[in-house]
Amino acid sequence: MGFGGSSPSSLILPDFSLLWFVLSVGLATSATGDTPASDRPARPPLSDRRVQYQIEAILDTEKKEIRGRQRLVWRNPAPHPVPDLQFHLYLNAFRDEKSSFRRGSDGGQLRDDVMDTRFPGAIDLLRMQTAEGIDLLPAGEFIHPDDDNADDRTVWRVVLPQPVPAHGTITLDIEFLAKLPRVFARTGYYGDFFMVAQWFPKL
Repeated sequence: MGFGGSSPSSLILPDFSLLWFVLSVGLATSATGDTPASDRPARPPLSDRRVQYQIEAILDTEKKEIRGRQRLVWRNPAPHPVPDLQFHLYLNAFRDEKSSFRRGSDGGQLRDDVMDTRFPGAIDLLRMQTAEGIDLLPAGEFIHPDDDNADDRTVWRVVLPQPVPAHGTITLDIEFLAKLPRVFARTGYYGDFFMVAQWFPKL
């Protein structure tokens, strides 16, 4: 997805884009004679919906940064309590030469493309609280479940004040700052073009 201009831009599509999409779908349905979507029976989701993300974010096209606020609701699908959560911070793969991604790609090479290491990417957690206001950042740590690289910062684990009970839920309020790299491995920016992917803390 591209975002142009020099001032901070919202990552939410303008209302008229959504309206155009709805009208286009409606016209196409009428033209083919199919049953309108509103009259069709609701289909069950194709996968188990365990997590909900509600995100407000601003893209600063000058600083190449995204500042975001996120409310996350996670449902424990397990028949037992879960004491911790693990977040993927994918942009930290582009943070420095110590990341597992950089080490495993000869310093930042993918196929015929080479990362411009002068323009790294990163993501930092600024705040994480429970709905009750308990600060979770001091209880967190970076872990490396896939290798022995203690310098990798792409997986962050937090021990919860109370385990999430079986089939229970937890609500978290999160603030983060993401720095985009120069375009590499399907994310980043180049000039006034922005390909924004894997940019928020993700369970």
